[in-house]
Amino acid sequence: MTIFTVFICIFLRKRKRRKSRQKDDTAEEISVVESLQYNFDTIRIATNHFSDANKLGQGGFGVVYKGNLPNGQEIAVKRLSRNSGQGELEFKNEVMLVAKLQHRNLVRLLGFCLQGTERLLIYEYVTNSSLNHFIFAAEEISVVESLQYNFDAIRIATNHFSDANKLGQGGFGVVYREIKHSHTNMALPNGQEIAVKRLSRNSGQGELEFKNEIQLYGFVDPINRAYLDWDKRYKIIGGIARGLLYLHEDSRFRIIHRDLKASNVLLDAKMKPKISDFGMARLFVLDETQGNTNRIVGTYGYMAPEYVMRGQFSVKSDVFSFGVLILEIVSGQKNNCFRSGENEEDLLCYAWKSWQKGIASNIIDPTLRNGSGPLHEMIRCIHIGLLCVQENAATRPTMAAVVLMLNSFFLTLSLSSEPAFFVRSSIDPELPLSLVSVNEASITELYPR
Repeated sequence: MTIFTVFICIFLRKRKRRKSRQKDDTAEEISVVESLQYNFDTIRIATNHFSDANKLGQGGFGVVYKGNLPNGQEIAVKRLSRNSGQGELEFKNEVMLVAKLQHRNLVRLLGFCLQGTERLLIYEYVTNSSLNHFIFAAEEISVVESLQYNFDAIRIATNHFSDANKLGQGGFGVVYREIKHSHTNMALPNGQEIAVKRLSRNSGQGELEFKNEIQLYGFVDPINRAYLDWDKRYKIIGGIARGLLYLHEDSRFRIIHRDLKASNVLLDAKMKPKISDFGMARLFVLDETQGNTNRIVGTYGYMAPEYVMRGQFSVKSDVFSFGVLILEIVSGQKNNCFRSGENEEDLLCYAWKSWQKGIASNIIDPTLRNGSGPLHEMIRCIHIGLLCVQENAATRPTMAAVVLMLNSFFLTLSLSSEPAFFVRSSIDPELPLSLVSVNEASITELYPR
């Protein structure tokens, strides 16, 4: 009886201490959250009243603005849309989670603002914008309008398309040069010399096809793209891999990003990558490996098949997105807008078919083919990308394995099986039928960003 009484006393004392620690932890977490809170007026003034001139970008969850704090610090402010669906408690929980993430390849959260219906996230400002601006075209056809010139301005600039201004002629039309007129303000205002290609009327293109072509080819900044040589791209791939590894295995929790894509990778002044946008991230304790959802959210072209078809997500879902991103970085083209000559198909299928034929170098960005870097490194990255996008999630490598593959060239890579969404319609007739699989799925609820 005495032993039992002593045991009860010890148990009650331990429980009291545990509750006390939990209370202290909760108080500490609340204190941490409060210390990260910014005054709304401070942020409003910092962003010039959320002016369009300060707008950096826009996504499914809100608009991002550049701001300057009174101490001169540059910040990026994400203003969540009012229909983001987050309550005050959930918002603070997300802030507390992201604020605890500290890694050089993750964008650092500085704080937040919560006032009425306004929910703001304040991040460090990353100088060089996002990766997508360096490797391929913009995502929205609407941006085409910002590139549109007035016809009369071009007509006068080329002296009414005179033969004297003709530079050359090809199958699709005539190319003219601009003449600067000192007596008119209709020429280009900055004095820039231009070449104007006037497509022939029988080129066969309608307005939509014409704008789509501009979207695909016209938005890539040739200076940015040339600046992003192979050495920089390889380091960017490695940095993204290390950031994901931290989220999956090295932080206090297991975190699945669920929306890894080129526009969510920011580049700092030294072109080091930082993963951003944790609005869709899911938190697991370390012994959890998989989750399910009935609401499929994400970006077309980056979502793993098990997530699209069954709502299942895991660290291997992020691995799939990372594989798509590797192939995009190597090729300089988007997965779902990939072009090879006049043919258009998804990048994964083309990369797989090229790999099977032993011509994987065909997908490499042309700007990288002239001595930008070792060809064997580029081919190895294509191999790693194909391993990451395999249809069966179990056969995809972990991010720990990927980091090892990128750092050790003495490590032999396993053979890749076919990628997800490798359907019969995109199969090269020269490939044997044993390599063909058909996936059929009906997605009834999809919320792409």
